[in-house]
Amino acid sequence: MPEPAKDIVVRERLSQRLRGLLDRHTVVNVFATAGAGKTTAVALAVRDLDRPVAWLSLDGTEQAAGRLLVYLEAAVEGAVPCAADVASDALSSSLHIGEAAGLLAETLQGSRLILVCDNVERIAPDETCIAVLSFFARYLPPGVNLVLISRVDVSLDTGSTSERDRVGELVESDLSFDAQEAAAALRTVGRVDVSPVQAVAATGAGSRASCSRAGAIQALTRWIPICCGPMSQRTSSTLSPTERTFLLHTSLLEEVSVGGARALGQENAAQVMADLRARHLPVTWSSDGSRMAPHPVFRDFLLEALGREDAKTISAVRRRHAELLIARGEHEEAIDELLLLGDLEAAGGWLP
Repeated sequence: MPEPAKDIVVRERLSQRLRGLLDRHTVVNVFATAGAGKTTAVALAVRDLDRPVAWLSLDGTEQAAGRLLVYLEAAVEGAVPCAADVASDALSSSLHIGEAAGLLAETLQGSRLILVCDNVERIAPDETCIAVLSFFARYLPPGVNLVLISRVDVSLDTGSTSERDRVGELVESDLSFDAQEAAAALRTVGRVDVSPVQAVAATGAGSRASCSRAGAIQALTRWIPICCGPMSQRTSSTLSPTERTFLLHTSLLEEVSVGGARALGQENAAQVMADLRARHLPVTWSSDGSRMAPHPVFRDFLLEALGREDAKTISAVRRRHAELLIARGEHEEAIDELLLLGDLEAAGGWLP
C-alpha cells in the first residue's frame, strides 16, 4: 500500500465517507481525473482499519484477462494464503476464466479483506479484463471489499438489478476540498494569511463543473505556494525556474497555446506544457494537451506575480503580447497593450 506523504493534510471527512461506502457496498468505484487525490484518499481511509488490505497497482501489462487474474491472485494470497494458486490451477485446467475469477473470490470468505486495484483506467479499454473484474466482484463474499481507483468510470456487471447496490461511488465532487480542509492545508504551508474560501475558489473546488478540470482538486499544498504569494524558495520542489517563468509570462493569455506561448518568447513551449500537465495545476487542458486555460483566480495570482518582475522583462513580454494581438487582428486589445507600454506612436498607428 502506498505511504502517504508525511505532510499530507488528513481529511477525516473524506475518510469517513469512504469507510461508509465500504460498510454499505461490496465494490467501491473511486474515479476522478489525474491529480484529484484518489490514491491518497483511499490509502488514508483504509490504513487504520482493523482489516487486511491488499493493494494492486496496475501498470498496463495486465491487458490480458488471464494475466490480470493471476495478478489478482498474487495480490490477495499474502493476506489470504489459501487463495494461492486457486485461479492459476483453474486456468491450467481449462476452466472458463470467469469461473476461475469466481473461485478466487470465494476463497476470500471470512477474510474481511479489502482489495484495492489502482490505475484501473489502464485496463478499462479491454472488455475481457473488465469481465474478469466483474466475475470477481460478483462472487465476493460478504465482508470482503473491492476498491477500484481509476481516471475513468469503470462499470462492472455485478449481476442482476437487485445486485446493483453492491457498487458505491466516490467521485471528484467528493474529493473537493472544503473551506475547513483548505485552512488546514494553508496552515501546513505556513500561509495563514490566505483566505481558505479564496483558496477553495482558486482550485475550482465545490462545483461539479470546476471539479472536472484535470488536477484542479489536487492537494492544495502542491500549488498554494505558487499562486498565493511570491515565487519563493518554497516552490523550488514544485516547479522548475523554466516552468515558473512560462506560467508568469503566458498569464497575459486567457488560453495558452503552444503557438501563443512561442510568440511570447517561450521557444520550448511544447515541452514545457507537456511537463506542466503532470504538475496538476488549477488549469483546464484541451484533450490533446496543446492548450491550457488557467483558472481565473490562479491567473490573477500569476498576473500579480508578473507585475513584480523587473521593468525590462515586463516591457519585453507585453511588447510581444501586443505583436501577437496585432497578428491575430485584435487591434483594440493591442492598442490597450501599447498604451500600457507608453508607446503612443505605435498605438496611434492602429487607431481607425
